[in-house]
Amino acid sequence: YYCRICYCLRIVGGQVARFCTTYDAAIYSLIMALQSHEEAPPVLPCERIGSGNLCLFADDDVGLQLARLSLISVGEKFRDDQIDSNNLSLPLNKAIEAAKEAEPVIAQSSYEGTNRINQLQDSSAPLSEVFAAYGDMAAASISQFLDMTPETEELVRSISEWNFFMDMLCDYEDDYKSGAFNGFKKEGLPTFSAYFNAHYNEFMDVAEAVTNRLVAALMAVRDDSRI
Repeated sequence: YYCRICYCLRIVGGQVARFCTTYDAAIYSLIMALQSHEEAPPVLPCERIGSGNLCLFADDDVGLQLARLSLISVGEKFRDDQIDSNNLSLPLNKAIEAAKEAEPVIAQSSYEGTNRINQLQDSSAPLSEVFAAYGDMAAASISQFLDMTPETEELVRSISEWNFFMDMLCDYEDDYKSGAFNGFKKEGLPTFSAYFNAHYNEFMDVAEAVTNRLVAALMAVRDDSRI
């Protein structure tokens, strides 16, 4: 599923677009397959330069849509970080704009979702509201590919919240230094270790909530597919 996104990114955006391959898109691909019971993508050796395998994905509509979603998400990341003028984004600009043109509804929902998340972060809203906004954005995007069952939507939302939780955890010290938003960040505690020691109970409450939601969502679909 990860290779599927990589090959499809090459089709819609060229070689440089393959740098946008993420496990997020691969996991969404897995979830969609879980509900639809679609046939798994082929297992292929990596073609860093060759193009023999590309024909196998030329008609993979879902894979190509997910590839465009990946590009749109990267574009929103650039915009959110205010690094649109950074040279790192320049090789991807054409591919990102093409993805937005091909998937205007997803592009608009991603744009609105990012703005909503920024508003919540700037207003010091409770973490639960920020988590929910990430879940809303993910669900809005995946709903363009699939008429989701309640169980599938809950799985998408819980994974989105878990990803955001882990990002805050892993980026704590970088966010502290840069001044970027981090829901755990506390003044005078520049390392995650320092924060954890001072706010253990607060952290564990959040960790327990997002973990329990994810486990419950996984348990709800565990008998549906070997995936």
